[in-house]
Amino acid sequence: GTGKIRVVPLGAGQDVGGSCVLVCIGKVVVMFDCGMHMGYTDHRRFPDFSSIPEAIGVAAAQAQAHTPPPLPPAATATPPPEGSGQAAATVAAPLPAGSFNELITCVIVSHFHLDHCGALPHFTEQRGYSGPIFMTYPTKAVAPILLEDYRKITVERKGDNNFFTQQNVKDCMNKVTPLNVKELIQVTDELQVRPWYAGHVLGAGLWEIRVGTESVVYTGDYNMTPDRHLGPAFIAPVRPTLLITESTYCTTIRDSRRARETDLLKRVHKCVERGGKVLIPVFALGRAQELMILLDMYWERMNLNVPIYFSGGLIQKANVVYTNFINWTNQKIKQTYHKRNVFDFKHIQPFERNIAENPGPMVLFATPGMLHTGLSLDVFKKWAPGEANLVILPGYCSPGTMGNAVLNGAKRLDFEGRPSIDVRCTVIALSFSAHADAKGLPEQSWFGHNNAASLLKFQI
Repeated sequence: GTGKIRVVPLGAGQDVGGSCVLVCIGKVVVMFDCGMHMGYTDHRRFPDFSSIPEAIGVAAAQAQAHTPPPLPPAATATPPPEGSGQAAATVAAPLPAGSFNELITCVIVSHFHLDHCGALPHFTEQRGYSGPIFMTYPTKAVAPILLEDYRKITVERKGDNNFFTQQNVKDCMNKVTPLNVKELIQVTDELQVRPWYAGHVLGAGLWEIRVGTESVVYTGDYNMTPDRHLGPAFIAPVRPTLLITESTYCTTIRDSRRARETDLLKRVHKCVERGGKVLIPVFALGRAQELMILLDMYWERMNLNVPIYFSGGLIQKANVVYTNFINWTNQKIKQTYHKRNVFDFKHIQPFERNIAENPGPMVLFATPGMLHTGLSLDVFKKWAPGEANLVILPGYCSPGTMGNAVLNGAKRLDFEGRPSIDVRCTVIALSFSAHADAKGLPEQSWFGHNNAASLLKFQI
């Protein structure tokens, strides 16, 4: 810290999990992101909000003493005894409703991925925060689609009732103030907030805050290289007192995008030529659109007629959002949009569940991306035993998810109360993730979204 600024990570300090970072500048306290950890189903899926009063108190005391703050105490990892009737999310004694309004000046959500916004309805509707919340216009449009989809899977399919409700999501979103890129807002007499363009996914922001002479830039997740549908991150020349950035790939310099694309297309083509099925687990927005544009163009160029499917409503809704927010995409898409909407795919059609049993080759984009639940996991269970089949995991998979186990070479997967599955298909990881790698990361930074071993390598 600088003596005047304190950073308290409530999640994703050395982990790719639920991002949630408190920044304290004098009496101003900003919460950057309010994410959910996708690898847990007990109270650990949400940040440890109950530690906020103590963390802010410690930060304030140490701002005067100019000593670095300790990390907040970890949430207890012990779920309640089975059959005790005690709900997992109430392990920490809840604070009186409204307490967080006195402690936190505002919440800023960098983008719509659930590891950055997934705990927001819990924080506002179940923990009582009703102060200012800022995100960009596309983030406000997309976040409720993803939150509701995840809620459905968690509550209606898995029977987990200790979760926020559909009404909670709506009420939470009504509390959000959306902003445009470069739009400056005066939150209090002391605090100014402004988002810049982050690339990464539609509507992602690099967020700049100012309090007096101090300033902080929080990047959320960002991408320095343009892709097929978004431009590169940009921000005006600023010299923040502190830069807080992600480092998902801080020790990795990935192959050029063109080489990754060529490799992906070759593997997919080879698999379907041999009669195999290709499963590409994706999250509904971002890489899904990127890869669908890529495959649609390749199918057209190569005159292929093997069917490509995408899993129903969620991606369809996502493509409508992309069309509505075409100004947030890259120059090429904006310029050619009046001639052809790149999100109207020629070779890709919606998927019906019974199609998974059909013989013959096909390609399927299915959500979610980490194979932890939903259609992608259901289809994976059907296709994994087939040696001719291919699974392409295009992004990062959190520990505790099926995607992570498969990437780490698991050849037999056990499911509670169901037969285990032999993984005989080919599994590959191709990084089409929309994060900066080692070439795109700045030098003087506080890092979130990483594990301790990678950070150690980066410091060396």
